[in-house]
Amino acid sequence: MQAHFELTTERVRNVVPENAVGFYRLGNVVDGQFWPEYFGRSDRNLQSRLIDHARDYEGVSQFSPVVTENIQRAYQLECREWHLQGEEMENEIHPARPRLIAYQCPYCQMEQNFAEIQH
Repeated sequence: MQAHFELTTERVRNVVPENAVGFYRLGNVVDGQFWPEYFGRSDRNLQSRLIDHARDYEGVSQFSPVVTENIQRAYQLECREWHLQGEEMENEIHPARPRLIAYQCPYCQMEQNFAEIQH
């Protein structure tokens, strides 16, 4: 189970390294369990992105960060979340591909390959 923390500016600064890239979930704790409601990534500064959410995002009290080794991994995690739970979350559109990077969503590619096999 992934750790979650209170979504405050101070807590974000204590938990997430400066200038890290990564993926995150925002949500609430219900009956002792973390329930995500929104997810995203930051290709430049995960700490700054989460601080923005702490200041501006209403309706959630917790965050769950994943610092990744690179932008591609953060994008893969965000895409996985979209394909597994996107319709149940507040995210309205498929994650955008990182700027100036050629790789595509691996899950869209799998779905396309599967559809081609079925025909």
